[in-house]
Amino acid sequence: MYISWNVWGNISVLLITAWFMIGCSLNLEMYGPASGSFSSRLTPPKVTQVTADLTGIASTSEISSLSLPRATTAQVIPISIEFDRAMVVNGSPTLELSTGAILRKAAYVSGSGTSTLIFEYTVVAGDSAAKLDYTEAMAISLNGGEILPINQENEFTALELQEALKLPDPGSDKSLAGTTPVLINTVPEVKSLKSPDTDVYLDGTSLEVVVKYDQPVSVSGSPRLPIQVASNTRNANFVAQISPSEHHRFLLTHRF
Repeated sequence: MYISWNVWGNISVLLITAWFMIGCSLNLEMYGPASGSFSSRLTPPKVTQVTADLTGIASTSEISSLSLPRATTAQVIPISIEFDRAMVVNGSPTLELSTGAILRKAAYVSGSGTSTLIFEYTVVAGDSAAKLDYTEAMAISLNGGEILPINQENEFTALELQEALKLPDPGSDKSLAGTTPVLINTVPEVKSLKSPDTDVYLDGTSLEVVVKYDQPVSVSGSPRLPIQVASNTRNANFVAQISPSEHHRFLLTHRF
């Protein structure tokens, strides 16, 4: 009995030793040599922020009590999508925007080979947004094209490359609305009204009133402008459009 126990005990020790050696061998194959030269995998690219270039967009404080810059019909707003590394663009990607009843798309225009890609949105009559923003975090549509990190396209899976196009959540600090809020309003507003100076006018005198709008408007029919004269309300008749873009002239024939 004593000899048998020693034999099995020795066999057990040998088996455990063999298992330990195999385990060490596997570990070396999986994690590399003990020198510490481990391979590191690149992190996928990501969007850091989205901004708009508001150069040429009027401040609404110039035309109303609103505090945001305001864009209107036919104005172009460049939108920058900033990545944490240089990206290359193939094809014609677009960025879907929240612009009211009809969702507009900003078209890619430039930036391939840099970390900032530029999209342009042209405001169309009827568009509206209290603060312009994209529709969702995955608002970039590739339309069959590609947006890839330069010289790193083979380092990542298709899913990782798709996730790399994820934008900051709409309304967050780094979103379009968070970094550079801009009002989209294509309904014309009166910017100023020039009326005759306070004076004494004779019966039958024609008085001119000039209305200036904040954007181009078209006129059809025969609009009239009601004006309070003392205790009476008189109507000034539309005469002409002084400027093709914004000025309209009304004449009021003064009658007692």
